[in-house]
Amino acid sequence: MRKLILVPTTILLAGMAGASELRDNVGVGLGTLIWEPAGDGLISQICAATTNGIFFHQTLVITTGISGAKRPQSIAANKLYREFIHDNMDKLARDISTGSGETIDALAEIAAIPQDQRTTFARTLQSNYGKIYTSAKVTDKEVAVNLAKFVPAA
Repeated sequence: MRKLILVPTTILLAGMAGASELRDNVGVGLGTLIWEPAGDGLISQICAATTNGIFFHQTLVITTGISGAKRPQSIAANKLYREFIHDNMDKLARDISTGSGETIDALAEIAAIPQDQRTTFARTLQSNYGKIYTSAKVTDKEVAVNLAKFVPAA
């Protein structure tokens, strides 16, 4: 009898620990909500993705922001933006200091800066270099937040 109680409890706790991985792999939606307690195993991921797809619930939750879907409040919440800064800290610092370069162009693309505003965007970053890269020990997370102050809202 104790084993019957222990097994579901273990599965539930494991599911809670792995819930973020399930959400990262299959996204948000009804299927994710239903299958999160089962953990992030292959079967639960397949079931969650299938349920999300069958009921077209994923589109609805992304559009409306329900069921755990979160819309980024600023560019700093954009995963691609954060990963780009993390992977290109030194190159980005060099390009911002000169006011041009491939990493600024890529950043402008990620931030959806219109083509006719990119030169101004690059100059703005250059003139605010000290506010973006605040010290030699600045982290990529800090740079992402600092940079977001100079990215026009979409």
